[in-house]
Amino acid sequence: MSRIFKKIGLLTGLVVLLLMPIIWRFNVGHLDTHYTRLTTTKAPSLIIGTSRAAQGILPLMFKEMAPHMQNFAFTIMHTPFGPTYLDLIHKK
Repeated sequence: MSRIFKKIGLLTGLVVLLLMPIIWRFNVGHLDTHYTRLTTTKAPSLIIGTSRAAQGILPLMFKEMAPHMQNFAFTIMHTPFGPTYLDLIHKK
């Protein structure tokens, strides 16, 4: 009976060890580059626009002028331009 519990324990431990990197990547936010832009708290300053603003403007460059600035720009393919995007901007 104890051999079965040892095998179950080893199998469970192996599964947990294999799943930890996947869970860690999900918690850090590496699954989607736009995920953190949609799920962060409100910001006093936003960078809005298309892919040039999304990739070319880094909030770290403006840290002295606006310390809590967030880059809320997306690419044309991923931007919900229109009423949805405007509502998201108002919520931010």
